[in-house]
Amino acid sequence: MGDHTIKPDDFASCFDFFDEDNAPGSPEDGEETEAVTSPFLDAAPLPPLADIFPAAVVDALGELGEIFACGTVPALAGLEMFVSTCVGNARRIWVTNTWTEPLVTWTVLVGDSGIGKSPILRWLFKPINAAESKSLREFNEACERYEVELREYLADRKAAKSKDEGNLVGIVPPPQPPRRKSLYYSGGTIDGLLQLVADNPRGIMYRSDELASTIKAFDKYSGCKGETPATLMSLHDGDSINLVFKDRKKSVYIAEGYCGIFGTVQPAIFKDMFDKSWIDSGFLPRCTLLRVEKDAPDEWTDRTLGQETASLFTDMADFFLSWDLRQDNLGASLPEIVRMDTEAKALFVTWYNDVCKRCFVSARPVVYRKILGKALRLTLLVHCVDCAINRDDASRTIDADCMRRGLRLAEYHLSQELELYRLLDEDAAKQVHPLERALMRECVKHAGDIERMGWTIPNKTLHEWVSTRLRMATLARDRLGKTCSALGMRRVKIRGGRGWMVTRELLDVFRKSA
Repeated sequence: MGDHTIKPDDFASCFDFFDEDNAPGSPEDGEETEAVTSPFLDAAPLPPLADIFPAAVVDALGELGEIFACGTVPALAGLEMFVSTCVGNARRIWVTNTWTEPLVTWTVLVGDSGIGKSPILRWLFKPINAAESKSLREFNEACERYEVELREYLADRKAAKSKDEGNLVGIVPPPQPPRRKSLYYSGGTIDGLLQLVADNPRGIMYRSDELASTIKAFDKYSGCKGETPATLMSLHDGDSINLVFKDRKKSVYIAEGYCGIFGTVQPAIFKDMFDKSWIDSGFLPRCTLLRVEKDAPDEWTDRTLGQETASLFTDMADFFLSWDLRQDNLGASLPEIVRMDTEAKALFVTWYNDVCKRCFVSARPVVYRKILGKALRLTLLVHCVDCAINRDDASRTIDADCMRRGLRLAEYHLSQELELYRLLDEDAAKQVHPLERALMRECVKHAGDIERMGWTIPNKTLHEWVSTRLRMATLARDRLGKTCSALGMRRVKIRGGRGWMVTRELLDVFRKSA
């Protein structure tokens, strides 16, 4: 078998996308560091998608990001939603005899209205909507056949009863009403969702463009008011559900149900939506939180969607939906199990132990605990995308390369979630203005130059930095000056003119905020 133990140095090299020298919040020489060291203690940047997914997928996401002017994050979130919706519980990644994870994800995009989140997501849903339309046609046809079979059954039953004076021996069992296959739900009550989950052991994606208002009103007209968060958490974990509704006219039992969630929330109401109870209950930590921001102004493009991109996602949807989910005689799901090879398992174990150390000293331990399961689901997602592009059997073993890519993606999600939790803590759940963010990032990027210039930046130099980042040669100097003042920078006289003073402490603030 050989020695597959992964040493700490090897582990760090697996994630060489993270530049520790330029990491936000990196300690200065001579400063004390935390007892637990890790290449991930600070926010990890989004790794190049080319380091995560096959080239065809990366090109398609880049094309969509440019056409819809939404950037990389919504495109990435859309891909994750797309694959999770199509695969669901049809595949699970095996860890131990007591731990498997399905490809069921909860994703919340936090971004201002009009920033470009929804158009790309609607487009990515087109192949899924096509599958829904086909399923609906098949369901309606099945309902028509069922009505005919039911009438014939009742007629035979009546004739047999009249002929044999109540002896119904030999009459076949009554026909069963058809169940509609579905992939997602966008309704307004928990009742309708549970019915779909019961009919679809593969799982359902609950999608909402305005998750805040929808989730608060989810059970407004339900017979089990107040149970929505707990019920949804059971559907995330695949637990059994046995509910009797308040009016006692309806009950539901689901042996093993799955439900994904995908929605958007505006930053201004993010804090109001998720108070401490949503965190402590474990609901919010189950969500993958992603912040959508503009790094530069939108620019006109005449680029149109190529047929290759459209065909890619249609083919991927057909490939995933061809995976059947078997069931045993009792109706329990029998998904295809995907295992890790020895090196991939060793890599995950080393990363697992590293996360547990960070969890032990963290103010948000629940976020680190939940990232463990999310990382496995993301690794399974990367594996499924690979299989769709290469037309491989998705039950093949996950290797170390796939595990590395899945963990890179998980670390990025972790950094995003910790940042959004800070917004909840600091009562600052508002979008950072793009000009403020660009200025802070440029100051952090040129921290060494600023120190050499005596902690001051000439007006002209600062204007060049920010205007270059924003691709705005006409950026107004007075607007930039007001932004400097708003961020706490002090106007000073310097040799040759005027400039702005930045302290080491202010740079630390910029590192955490930008």
